[in-house]
Order: sequence, then structure tokens, then C-alpha cells
Amino acid sequence: MIDPIEILPGKCIVCLRRGSLQHYAGYFAWLNASICATCTVRQAEPLSLVLLWAKAKGGPEACKLPASSWVSYVAPDYIGWPKICALYPEAIESMLDILVSELGPEITQCFEKPVKIIKL
Repeated sequence: MIDPIEILPGKCIVCLRRGSLQHYAGYFAWLNASICATCTVRQAEPLSLVLLWAKAKGGPEACKLPASSWVSYVAPDYIGWPKICALYPEAIESMLDILVSELGPEITQCFEKPVKIIKL
């Protein structure tokens, strides 16, 4: 079996710092990524994935549960769901612009209608 490529090898998937890392096992547990001890204790999720997940679900209001208790990291501190929601409008547009420039305009089709994401 071929090992999948780790996202951000040697860095925490949440805060991007190097240090004592372990395998990430948060809400997006299908990721092959690492997370630092601080982000593990804070139960922090990667902001970029939280934003894309919210977009796919129809926006922050459409996915309050389970996300209402989520925490993420925006330097220099951890933020909760209300601040994540406040960042959402501008941050999601920037993220989609980057995805379009890297992957092509077809990628936006993934976000045109809310989808049901099944956690395995």
C-alpha cells in the first residue's frame, strides 16, 4: 500500500508551527496531517478546512452544529466560532480565488449548492 502524502509535513495543520507533532484526528480525520500538542489540547481545527466545509454546507448559519463549539487558529491566538463566522465572507472569497487560480474555474462547481458531507 502506498502511504498518502502528508499535508504540510513537519508542521501543525492548524497553527503551521513546527514542534512536537502527532497525527491529526479532528473533525476532518481523513486528512493525513500532523497537529501540535497545543492545538490538540485546544481541540483546534484547520481554519481553511473549516471555511471550505462551511461553504460546502451553505455558509456558517447552515452549519452551526457541530461547528458552534469549534476553535481555530489565526495568529497570534485561537478563535471561536463567532470570530470564524466574522472572518468567513472575506476569507472564503480569497480561498476560492486561490483554488480557482491553482485548480481552474471548475472547482467552484463544488460550492454552488450545499452538499451533504458524510463523515465516515
